[in-house]
Amino acid sequence: MPVLGLLALSSLAAISSTLVGFTESWNRHDTQAMATLFTPDADSVNALGCTSIGQTKLIAVHDKLHRTQFRHTRVRQLRHEIQFFSAMKSLLLTSYGR
Repeated sequence: MPVLGLLALSSLAAISSTLVGFTESWNRHDTQAMATLFTPDADSVNALGCTSIGQTKLIAVHDKLHRTQFRHTRVRQLRHEIQFFSAMKSLLLTSYGR
């Protein structure tokens, strides 16, 4: 098996854990915990199309949303797709519902 394939397999457990953590922190409206699930330079795009590059921006964007229009939301993960570009870079697309 290619090295990327082995790394991808070992990364699946970490990605699954991150998805659970994201859902749990969202449902608690804990944007600090949510941000720790991302690398300092991670790119994120939420369902509204708001982009966040890095943990600091992610907290700023989601703090405002979770104090206003998302303050009563609870989500559950419906599905996800992972595309590995290299051993260190991947794209995760996740669909959430209520």
